Amino acid sequence: MKDQTIFYEERIAEARQAVSVAALDNVRHQAELALDRWIELSDQHVRTREARMKVIADKSARDAERDEERTSAMDAVPDEDAA
Repeated sequence: MKDQTIFYEERIAEARQAVSVAALDNVRHQAELALDRWIELSDQHVRTREARMKVIADKSARDAERDEERTSAMDAVPDEDAA
């Protein structure tokens, strides 16, 4: 009877070990998936930020060009006091 008890205790210990290993593998796998998702989101954020910075730079360039055109147009208008 003792041999049988030892046998089952060993099987239970092996089963517990297998469950622990499986749980750790699952946690490891979930961590890898989370890291992959974080990297994907980080890359997406960088692309979005770069696109936003390009839009801002383009708008600034257009605004500067528009201001230059206005300044040129004002310089071309004759001064009424000088006439």
